[in-house]
Amino acid sequence: MRRWCQFLSISVLLTGLTLVTGLSAVAQENAQDGVSEEADPDMQAVCQADTADPLSVANACTWVIENADMSDQDLATAHNNRGNAYLATRRAREALTDFSRAIELAPDFALAYNNRANTHLAMGQFDEAFADFQEAIRLNPFDATTYFNRGNAYLDVGNFEEALNNFDGAIRLDPENPRFHYNRGLTNLYAGDYEGAVGDFTRTIELDPTQSNSYTNRGNAHLSLDRVQEALADYDHAIEINPSDAYAFTNRGNLYRTLGREDDALADFDMAIRISPMFAYALSSRGEAHRTAERYVDAIADFRVALRATPADPFLHNALAWIFATGPDDLRNGEQAVEHARIAVTEAEGPDTLDTLAAALVEAGEREEALARYEEVMAYGEENVRLYQKFLKEAGYYSGAVDGIMGRGTRRAFEACIRAGCQPMR
Repeated sequence: MRRWCQFLSISVLLTGLTLVTGLSAVAQENAQDGVSEEADPDMQAVCQADTADPLSVANACTWVIENADMSDQDLATAHNNRGNAYLATRRAREALTDFSRAIELAPDFALAYNNRANTHLAMGQFDEAFADFQEAIRLNPFDATTYFNRGNAYLDVGNFEEALNNFDGAIRLDPENPRFHYNRGLTNLYAGDYEGAVGDFTRTIELDPTQSNSYTNRGNAHLSLDRVQEALADYDHAIEINPSDAYAFTNRGNLYRTLGREDDALADFDMAIRISPMFAYALSSRGEAHRTAERYVDAIADFRVALRATPADPFLHNALAWIFATGPDDLRNGEQAVEHARIAVTEAEGPDTLDTLAAALVEAGEREEALARYEEVMAYGEENVRLYQKFLKEAGYYSGAVDGIMGRGTRRAFEACIRAGCQPMR
């Protein structure tokens, strides 16, 4: 049985609508430790404002920095606040310069270390970010936000244990913050602790019941525990809270498919795509529904649009390659099949993508490489050999034992099948 959803699994999809990386939400509030009274009061107020638009803050802080007579600490505060404004407008290098200047002026300024760490994260400089987080915590070990930010950084690099440790630290210091419980729930979901994830998302909902993604991800955790009705109830609730939640519609659609409710699934996929026309997850899910129903033209159309949003997605390339290699005669195209299959293997080499590449090579007439690729699939384990042997036996090319051993008889059967233009299936 071909495992079509290897690369796109509802059980691990994370909505991530808010607070996954935290970079836009966690740069700490503009410091208000005081800018000299010599500064223009209006400019001072805007430079310190948390609610002003970033461009206004940057301009005000620039005026304060260039014109006000102030202490080093006050000047550091202005640089910190302008750095936050730059980071909010994706001017990371300028933000980094400001935070570094703030630290030069006030070496014990924990807030500036925290914000410079966030800037390093935005630039993909993880070692530097962790060093700054460590210094920020040394200077102020009671700041929950710094633990939260460092937890997000560990989550970004896939270190779930350290991410959980830091989210635990943030929660100990600020147990009523729903963001902290939510991101710990995401980490538990990634790490496979689904009960832990359910508990975290439940606490998030208790603290803030207005966020649909908390219900969606709790639904994902329930589904991973085979609690289908609980998952469905959570997806329903997410959609009730936010009728524009394309993730919730797509996840519910995939759940409907597992329940055999194909019409309901298509309706949900259609709604998700109406909400977000280039949402690759919804497009690929609907494409897969079309493919399994043998509506191949519709499937190809959805997969191709999805590829415009996620050009390197191995699931999409693998799905298209399989249709072009093994679909109806009027859709078969060996050249396109091989092109898509090679990309899929490059992005996610494994038995499924290699099997698709082998079938594509057969369709393209490249028999020797096709056999080599089938052998690579079988190297992943005896079960793959047995599945091929079973197919070859039923197709009349193999008369030996279905024993999972790639012997001469199995190889001759492969060669005969490929010469005839057939594509061994697992």
